[in-house]
Amino acid sequence: MIWFFFFVGIGLLGWTLYSTIKLFARKQIKQAFKRFGIGIGLVVVCFIGMAITAPKSQETTTQEKTTKVTKEKIKKQETEQQKADRLAKEKAAKLKAEQEKAAKLAKEKADKLKAEKAKAAELAKKKQELKQTYLKKLKPQINDVIKTYDDNWKKIWQPTMSAIGSGNTDFYTAYNNMQAIKQNYQDYRFLSLEPVKGMTKSDKKLLKTFNEKMADAFTFRCMAVDIASDAFDSGNITPSQTNKMQDYISMADQSMIEATAAFVTLEHSYGITK
Repeated sequence: MIWFFFFVGIGLLGWTLYSTIKLFARKQIKQAFKRFGIGIGLVVVCFIGMAITAPKSQETTTQEKTTKVTKEKIKKQETEQQKADRLAKEKAAKLKAEQEKAAKLAKEKADKLKAEKAKAAELAKKKQELKQTYLKKLKPQINDVIKTYDDNWKKIWQPTMSAIGSGNTDFYTAYNNMQAIKQNYQDYRFLSLEPVKGMTKSDKKLLKTFNEKMADAFTFRCMAVDIASDAFDSGNITPSQTNKMQDYISMADQSMIEATAAFVTLEHSYGITK
């Protein structure tokens, strides 16, 4: 607005001077002063208008500058806030991802532990079931084998040999006793106890060792019994026969030790210590 009054004032001033000079040239003195007074008055009015609008214009300019600065400041603040918001969101997203990852790992660990416990419980259950099956089906057969092996030796062989040495029995009775032992042992020379369902490969191997070594023990004793039977049948026991009997008995004892070791190891795998 100030520039409007400025240009109008300049225009009026120029018009006043021009028209006044022209009137003086025509010697219209009175009219010239009148025209000059009107023009100057209008010019004064324009400059007054300039004076009035100048502060407002300056104020407007200042306000515009202030507004611009404020807008820029607000824009900058908004930009900084947006950046802060973005960083906060990224941090929150990262924290959430880490928490989710930690929760996932914890769940996987818990699931794995649960699965391991379930597997261990299942194995323990199967082992207990296998133990009971072993005690019910296989253990009685093993006990019968060992009982037959020991009883015939303790109740027939040893008393017979002791009686022959002291002269308290005859060769005929001794011979019959040897035949009884041989008959009782004969079926065990081809021992083949079957594994129960659920036995592991190592358990089956131990049972196989027990079968083989016990069969050997029965066979070696039967060979000793055969020598004794021949001696009693002939009515004469020679030193060489006695030595052979002792060799076979020692071999039988060694096989029995190996069979017992396999048997004890097998029972230990089921938690049986007696």
